[in-house]
Amino acid sequence: MRLALSLIVVGCMFLGCAAGCTSKNDTSAGTPAPGMNSGPGIGAVAVIDLNAIARRLGFDKQMAGAIKQRETSLNQQLVTTKASYEKQLVEKQRGFGPTPTREQAQLLVNMQQQAEASLSQVRQQARNDLTNHTAQLAQHFRGEVRPIAREVAREKGLSVVVTKNDSVLLDYDTAVDITEAVIERVLARQLGPAAAPAERTANRQPP
Repeated sequence: MRLALSLIVVGCMFLGCAAGCTSKNDTSAGTPAPGMNSGPGIGAVAVIDLNAIARRLGFDKQMAGAIKQRETSLNQQLVTTKASYEKQLVEKQRGFGPTPTREQAQLLVNMQQQAEASLSQVRQQARNDLTNHTAQLAQHFRGEVRPIAREVAREKGLSVVVTKNDSVLLDYDTAVDITEAVIERVLARQLGPAAAPAERTANRQPP
């Protein structure tokens, strides 16, 4: 069983709004409608690129590795289960001798069908397990980033955080993009304030 891991990783990285935001005017993200207060305040939107953060911190590779490890384990379980079914079938066939009766032959057919149905169910359970595991990893990543994103946004007077998504955001002022600020904040807390600037050009490690 093989899955497109990169698509799973990207698909699970997207995060919805951290708080609800309603407006009577259809305006570009980060651009106030005519007559509205141009300064930041309640409802002011911050934009964050979770995929960029995952790449910079190395979480995308970490997540892909964890998914691959779980997939390998599940595949091994499937191989073991299939071998067990085949062994049972062979043993039953040997017990019937070289010339099984019609009833015995039908019993072998029924056993084969039941084994295939059971194996199909095990495969589906493995797929569900892998999907759930992927979702848990993505949720953990979002949980690590969320409080820092909220903290950075509030410092800038922004109260709503949305993920950078071309299918949702038509346009926005880059001044409200807090991606780099969040990355620097995460690195500062990992390595200490003095070490964070030097790490900007080095390989990032996952949180």
